[in-house]
This record gives sequence, C-alpha cells and structure tokens, in this order.
Amino acid sequence: MLKLFILEGPDKGESFELKKDTQYLGRSEQNDIRLKDPSISARHMRIVRREERFFIQDLKSTNGTYLDGRLLSPGEEVEVQEGHPIAVGGTLMCLDREFSVGGTLVRHAVKFPKGFRDYLGSGPYRDRPLTNLKNLQLMYKVSNALTQSLDINDILEKVMEYLFDCLKRIDRGAVLLLDGDTGRLSETIARSRQDGKHTSIDYSRTIVNRVIKEGKPVTMADTSSELEADLSDSIKALKIRSVMCVPLVSRSKIRGAIYVDSLHAPHGFRKEDLQLLMGLASPAAIAIENALL
Repeated sequence: MLKLFILEGPDKGESFELKKDTQYLGRSEQNDIRLKDPSISARHMRIVRREERFFIQDLKSTNGTYLDGRLLSPGEEVEVQEGHPIAVGGTLMCLDREFSVGGTLVRHAVKFPKGFRDYLGSGPYRDRPLTNLKNLQLMYKVSNALTQSLDINDILEKVMEYLFDCLKRIDRGAVLLLDGDTGRLSETIARSRQDGKHTSIDYSRTIVNRVIKEGKPVTMADTSSELEADLSDSIKALKIRSVMCVPLVSRSKIRGAIYVDSLHAPHGFRKEDLQLLMGLASPAAIAIENALL
C-alpha cells in the first residue's frame, strides 16, 4: 500500500497509510494526517486518490506547498508520482511503498544499506524516478533556513552561499530585485568565485530582462554553439560560456531574478542544475517578499 513518508521535519520517520480517497493534512486535530510542524497551516493540503493515481492540492496555506521544488498555486491540483518530493512548511515528505530486500525494509529517499545501490540497476527501483537525495535535503534546508529570518541582507547572503556551495560550476552569480514602486531592476547582491563574496559583476541584461518579462527561466549550455544573432553584445564581450537565469516568483508576481554564469566551461550547467536553481528560487522569493513587507 502507498504511504506518505515524512523525510525531514518535526515528524521525521513517521509514515501514514493513504486508505481514503480524500485525506486532509495540516496542524489541527480535524485533519486525517496531523503534523506537529508549526510552520504548517491548520488545514494545509488535500491528498486525493483516483483509482491508482494520487493528486495534491494546496488549500491556500500560509507558507505554500512545493512539489519537485515548484511552488503550487493555491487551489491548484497536481498529480504526484511515487518518490517525488513534497515540501510543506519545514517538512519534507514523499509518497512511496515499502518492500523488503534480504530482510531489510526499504523505501525511497532514505540512506540505503551498504551494497543496496548496486541492486537498484536490476531491482524493483530500476524504472522509478530516483530524485537526488542530497538535492532534496538541500531544498529542505534552504526553505527552512530562509523562513527563519526577515532581514533581506541575511536572506540574500544565504541564497548566494547555498548556490555557490551546491553548483560548483558557477563562476559568478547575482540576485536582482524589482523595485515595487518604480519597476526598475537593481543588483542587490553579487558574488564571484574568484574575487570573493562581495563584488559587482557585469551580467547579461538581455537575458535577465527576458526572464523578468516572460517569467520563465533561460539557460544557455554553450554560447559558442548559439547563432551569432541570438547572442547579446554583453555575452560576447564578457565571453560568457554558460548561463542560467530564473525568475523569483511569489504569489504569481515576479519579484526579481537569480542569475548565474560560467566564464570558462562550455556545457557548464546541466538540466539538473536548472531544476535545482528553480527549486531554490521558490522559497527564496517567498522569504524576500516576507522580508520586504
């Protein structure tokens, strides 16, 4: 039977069977699944079963519901696959099944016993979507850490620190915020791996403006393989080899963007890097908005 496993948070290690077609999760006693996490709303999320498929819906919670690092819109219903991370407040969880291998009880997204990873290639996990546990834990830590502060400078420092620690291919990075009154974009914090923590960088304004305008991420794995006409003057002048930029979106409003690039390595960023950057951008946007209130 499919269960809901709590991977991180006050209820870590707990699991809940999903026997009913509709179950509610939250902090109050009226829920089918009650969690102790104080950052979870009284009635936070609904889990719906339709035959063998499961869906989750955020119930206009205060701190939001994340699936695979993406913030769900209030009332949005999304299908959940087994083993994919769900984050609510400071709690990380996933839907999965338990099974026994050599007498050892195993489930997804845990530290497997020694030798078990060799079994994954031919065992029952072979065709299942194994998400990088390190990235799941990182997204949980980022979400939890960013909600602990209302100081905008502290939040932005933490964002930069997590980015450079996690994405080793980054040479430079910046967080740029939109002024709510003027609509102008300003570089709020920037870092270069070579020059140290605090610096000012020349970035591709063409890419950043595009991300702000369209509200969608932009990535170029290897600028040398792009058409000359598609490259801005700044990309050519700065000799940027790889670049990623994602919007900071909170409550369906664009607050700014996170920009990172590599000056030395073509194909410096992979699809997984963009997914992780997008996952980090969601809690960062909410923390920034709360700090600016």
